[in-house]
Amino acid sequence: NGTASSTVTYTTTALPNTPTTTSTWTMEPTFEDNSFSSGWIQTGTAIVATGGQAVFTAVPRNAEHRICKSLGLTVDNAKFILDFKINISAMSSQYGGIWIGLSSDSTWANVSGSNDFLGFNFHDNAGGSTLKARTVHYNAGSLLAGSNSTTTFTSNGTTDYYVRLIRTSATTAECYIYSDSARTTLVEKIPSFTTLSTVNNLTHIQVTSQNASVSATFKGIV
Repeated sequence: NGTASSTVTYTTTALPNTPTTTSTWTMEPTFEDNSFSSGWIQTGTAIVATGGQAVFTAVPRNAEHRICKSLGLTVDNAKFILDFKINISAMSSQYGGIWIGLSSDSTWANVSGSNDFLGFNFHDNAGGSTLKARTVHYNAGSLLAGSNSTTTFTSNGTTDYYVRLIRTSATTAECYIYSDSARTTLVEKIPSFTTLSTVNNLTHIQVTSQNASVSATFKGIV
């Protein structure tokens, strides 16, 4: 399941002999879907919205399998937060993977000539047992992938990871992976990612496969 939210902390410096105060304001999510219950467009059969989650079974990296939903708005082109939980239960061989992120329309981001996409990729980096994470974007169908995580994550179906992707400017994205739902126990901060300011006007959320002529499969839930 996934949400978008942010927390802003500000400090007010007062005149001499007046206490300094710190306040925290938590913004309600602009878009939130914890049920995967309605409004999702499904293409292919290997990723479905069911039982309060997105379930992906034997997702290949050579065909279109995805679910997509309109946010009902256009997110800010320089700042947003995307939160979701993910659990990987199986990988068949090298370079299988799953992609979660925001896109500029409802078409398949990694083959569309018009669609932009900024998101997160969990993928097997070697032999069906090396689960790595990275930040990625598509700009008019062209892929740019960030550096892999240092951590090799667990893919036995028993470990939940709580991902937070933050667009901090028009050209920078940061990604953090936590082991708890409160996002207080950091597993790893993924290397900073330089995106393009032309990856913009994002209006949809997608859980999707990639078209890379690789038959390796991936299984899990979001």
